This record gives sequence, structure tokens and C-alpha cells, in this order.
Amino acid sequence: MEVSTSHKKLGAQLLQRRRLKNLSQSEVAELADLTQSTVSAIEKGEGLNPTLKTLFKICDAIGCDIILVEKIRRE
Repeated sequence: MEVSTSHKKLGAQLLQRRRLKNLSQSEVAELADLTQSTVSAIEKGEGLNPTLKTLFKICDAIGCDIILVEKIRRE
């Protein structure tokens, strides 16, 4: 399955924000009540279409603005 450009952009933005906060994927997963593999797949843009609920959880964990994430997701 080909990874969409918007998924790659979204994943890159979330990865960048996580690194700025000096958090590991495992820490974000724990804070967001997700698995580390889910966080990893989303950051890689691996063919997932994460729900808004999942994106809200990740954004809350890393202090990210969900409006920016949704804008990237729709591009």
C-alpha cells in the first residue's frame, strides 16, 4: 500500500514535536493510552488513517495543536 503524502507530512510533524519535547515513542504511547507500535506507525505515515480521537490523544501527550494536524491531514 502506497503511503499518502499527507500521512507522511502528518507523521513528520508529530515526530518533530515529540522530539522537541524530548519524549520517546513509548512515553507518548503511555501518555496517550496507545501502543508504541501505533505511535511509530503514525509517525512513519504507514498507511494508517488514524482517527481524530487517536490524533487528539497524541497531540495532548506532546503539546501539539490539533488544528495544525488536521490541516496537514486534509492536504
